Amino acid sequence: MNILHSWISRWLLSGVLLGIGFMFPPTWILGLVGAIYFLYLLQQDFLFWKKMLGAWLAWTIKVAFSVSWMWSVYPVEWLPLELSDVQLVVIGFSWFMTAVTAGMGVLFLVGISELLHRKTDLPRWSYYVLLYPLLWVIAESVGSVIFSIFFYGPGGTIGSAFSFGYVGYLLAHHEGLLFIAKVAGVYGLTISLLCVAGVSLWCLEQYPKYRYVVLITVVMLSGSSFLFIPEIVIPATNATYSVITIDTHFDANTVRTEAGRKQATEGLEAAMEKALAKDPDYIILPEDS
Repeated sequence: MNILHSWISRWLLSGVLLGIGFMFPPTWILGLVGAIYFLYLLQQDFLFWKKMLGAWLAWTIKVAFSVSWMWSVYPVEWLPLELSDVQLVVIGFSWFMTAVTAGMGVLFLVGISELLHRKTDLPRWSYYVLLYPLLWVIAESVGSVIFSIFFYGPGGTIGSAFSFGYVGYLLAHHEGLLFIAKVAGVYGLTISLLCVAGVSLWCLEQYPKYRYVVLITVVMLSGSSFLFIPEIVIPATNATYSVITIDTHFDANTVRTEAGRKQATEGLEAAMEKALAKDPDYIILPEDS
């Protein structure tokens, strides 16, 4: 079977569309298209296991895009010297398992929606504007809990604090939606995006002859909404502050030894003493200090 026309390729495509905006924010509109396509796939007559697997793959890809920053931690300076050759393997495994575990939350979405389809006779529109947005938010939180359980360790907690991959973040830079973010946080943004996706899909189904017109209209209206955001005026101030930044760099091999770590600590303390002597209002320290 041609992979480009197989059922699994459709789910993979929806995952790429959902996730690409996390790496390239200007392409956030593709996340909306991905949500529309994902909901469309949920409505198709796939075998249940295919729908579960496909949705899981899609969300795994979505999360993988959102945590791609994990690769930027290379080289990991705090790892023992003997592990320096397998750092990429360690980082890659952590990145992969983060995406896999957080993506598992979608199984809740698919399972509950399938159960409702089989056991109830709810109108189709109710799925698009009510059930899918709410189930999506819950499913992303379930994925966060699964992630926290898998990576649980000393000092860790089990909960839904890990929110990377939540599609609401695709709208986080949209200042016109700040009021939603202030009231309902990323969950409100997620529900907003899913409601738009659901209404769009419903229109596509109601007017199949005009499906391209509907889709293009939704994309253009969503994209152009950025053009009508009122500029936020920041009042001028005459206040001045003195800020000192401490910037340090220690060779990776140096900080892996006891003597090297002592040298780094002494260097940072010396820099702090010089900074404090100038009596600044703020001192900005290195991230790992």
